[in-house]
Amino acid sequence: MMHPEPPRILLIMFSEPMILALQDRCMTTTRRLASPPLTGLRPGDLLWVCEAIRISETKVTPGQLVFSYEADALERSVPWPKRLAKPLPGPRIPRFMPRELSRLTLRVIQVHGERLQQIDDRQCHDEGVGATQHVEAAGGNPRRAFSFLWDELHYKPGERWADNPEVVTIRFACMLQGVDALIPGLGHGGVR
Repeated sequence: MMHPEPPRILLIMFSEPMILALQDRCMTTTRRLASPPLTGLRPGDLLWVCEAIRISETKVTPGQLVFSYEADALERSVPWPKRLAKPLPGPRIPRFMPRELSRLTLRVIQVHGERLQQIDDRQCHDEGVGATQHVEAAGGNPRRAFSFLWDELHYKPGERWADNPEVVTIRFACMLQGVDALIPGLGHGGVR
């Protein structure tokens, strides 16, 4: 008897405007440069969302980590993750956010590869482009707004909008819980 493979659990980073779009449920898709491990995603996999945080300078409670999310300034206090050294107060970019602090998880629904410029207006809205300042700058044109957003994040040759790189398009359902709350006892480690 074959058992279904358990979902893999990977991280994915988002900027502050995209975090707000995820929370408002107006973002259901993301495009990322085609590279491992994203090219190996499959429906059912989970992506825990990394975002910018700020470690509190003024609140030091024994056994607790007090921090806020940069996107909306929501402050939280959580049990100190034992595997972490005590961080200094101040901002942390998404790459350095511990998984235990994540508050959003994406369940992958569909994955496929395509060229970046294949995106249409509706798909730009699914990407959450309306949550950014780019729509006004693009004269209301969703594709142009998405191209501005893309080039803001991808400026290296071969990655820019004009280069039309190969991307992985990930359609997902956003759950307003961290992956550790969804899967108790998850433990440490990266890909599962």
